[in-house]
Amino acid sequence: GGAAPMGGGALAGLLGLHTMFAMVYHYLLITVDNTEFYERQYPFTLSEVRAMVQVVKSLVYPLYWQPGPMSEAMRQLRAHGTRLMNRLFERNCHRAFLAEHDWLASDRHYNTLASSLDGFLASRLNDPNEEQPEGLLEGAHASALRGVPFAIPFDLRVRVLRQLTHLDRQKLNDNPQSWVRCTIRRARVVSDSFEELNPIGSAIKHTVQIAFVSEEGGLEAGIDGGGLFKEFL
Repeated sequence: GGAAPMGGGALAGLLGLHTMFAMVYHYLLITVDNTEFYERQYPFTLSEVRAMVQVVKSLVYPLYWQPGPMSEAMRQLRAHGTRLMNRLFERNCHRAFLAEHDWLASDRHYNTLASSLDGFLASRLNDPNEEQPEGLLEGAHASALRGVPFAIPFDLRVRVLRQLTHLDRQKLNDNPQSWVRCTIRRARVVSDSFEELNPIGSAIKHTVQIAFVSEEGGLEAGIDGGGLFKEFL
């Protein structure tokens, strides 16, 4: 017959081995410079690293879309495997050893996000005030976007960002009463900017109006309709 199914203890042990490898290699990569990684190909050849990425992908990515509760061994593998994948992707950004599509999750993992987004945008054509459906940008999708964003196609991430921005603007209710008004001395732009903007927190999402104080100490004439803020930036 076939191989006997793996027991819970054996599975946890196997996941623990993968977790330990991910943890050790992640910390080793911190000390390995680009010359060692690309030229000397230490401690693994680039061919081995390419194969490793695919193995780690197959173990870690599905855990982001795990339908049920995860065991502690699974949570540890996802956490340390994610750190390793991010470290390797960062190295890939220095000098590509894998193409962008090689980092993507399988279609079935991110197609649910695309379908939810398409359905929501289509429904808004009929009701512009419709609330964001539960799960559109929450749960597994949000975890994957935060943990392994490169697993989701770039164009889909851009669509999600635009939708988040749109929803945020809807909730903001930006109006002249909520605008932030700052007075900035031209002789102390950096320090005044920090003192004026740092304390306001999330209110910075509202329209920011700038009034400049000249180097002579006088308030400059003019109402900020956007031009002064652009000059400030």
